[in-house]
Amino acid sequence: DGCTNSVGEGYRVEGFDGPPETLTSMDPLLDFGGSEDHSKSLQRKAFRIMLQRLHGHQMFMHLIDLHHAHHPTPPEDAMTAAEVGECVLREMVRALACIALACRQVTVPQKWVGSSVALGFDSSAVPSRDHTEQEVLETLNVRVKIFDWGRSQLNTAEKYQALSRSEQKNREEFWRYYVGGVDRLSWEAARTYMHRFGNADDWSRVELKLLDFDSSSENDFIGRASVPVRDTGGETSVTLESAHGSQLTGVTITFQMRFQSFTSPSHSSQHPQGGDSGAVSRGSRLSGAWEVTILRASNVPSRDGMLNTSRSDPFVVVEAFSLDTQLHFEQHTSVKIDTKDPEWNEVLQLPVCKDRQRFERMLDAVAVGLGSGNGGG
Repeated sequence: DGCTNSVGEGYRVEGFDGPPETLTSMDPLLDFGGSEDHSKSLQRKAFRIMLQRLHGHQMFMHLIDLHHAHHPTPPEDAMTAAEVGECVLREMVRALACIALACRQVTVPQKWVGSSVALGFDSSAVPSRDHTEQEVLETLNVRVKIFDWGRSQLNTAEKYQALSRSEQKNREEFWRYYVGGVDRLSWEAARTYMHRFGNADDWSRVELKLLDFDSSSENDFIGRASVPVRDTGGETSVTLESAHGSQLTGVTITFQMRFQSFTSPSHSSQHPQGGDSGAVSRGSRLSGAWEVTILRASNVPSRDGMLNTSRSDPFVVVEAFSLDTQLHFEQHTSVKIDTKDPEWNEVLQLPVCKDRQRFERMLDAVAVGLGSGNGGG
């Protein structure tokens, strides 16, 4: 447990069915010759260890990452990846908050060793913006369930009173661990939602970070570029700076940026603050999203000198900051193996919501003061 997220946040990821390409491109055995040089059993174990070390915000980032999803002929009113992710994460936050509150209604401490929480949805579903919220959730089949009771013990009031004091303390300790883990998971889900989908005032800037993926150590920083949030009118290239602010000659990232308005009956490319944006359809709580397309990078230097190789395995981290600097968005591209001139052509969306207080009101509906912080205890 000491090497996993359990020691830091009270839980760890044990499995991930249908992971996004961003996650599967992170080869946990890359620094040891790559997965293809090892057995299937070792590949599974290495991937599991990588999952167990994910922090909560990283887990949720990958869970709702649909930017690689491809639907051959989506209908005109189909929700985008950002809208689907918003609906999924919002429902998961609500359900996790309900579980956390239910734990507080348990009258005697339990010893639920190994009990798990499953988070899931149908990533192949394409809801319509014209659907009601309930219809959207039914289409996406969002699920948050407690399961796996193999080593758990159900403690009743009678059984608890019959225990010795040391046994009672043991149950109390394990119950604190369980409730603490559920609370932290619920909080991380809500925090992720606010940073990704809670910005109604637009984004001030985007930072593009180029990193070299390492499976046995921290990823190596290569360079960064800070760009304003605006329509680029096509592709543009920026030269990266080192961690010390000096230019990396010839090292560039090529990208483009445009705003997509989520309107009905058709999409508009105008920003809602810049003119006619149409009527926001009832199935979406987002007014639109900035599409940041990471096209390619050039002349990526090697950062694997410690491994006695001259290779580079680059990926891009897209970070965005709200005007008041309180919100911080983060999304990753896939990792490109052993290349100095990687090409991605991946579209990442920076959502802009209609009403920031709507999320708080949803939490207040679960429990008074949960969203607004005015519960009075």
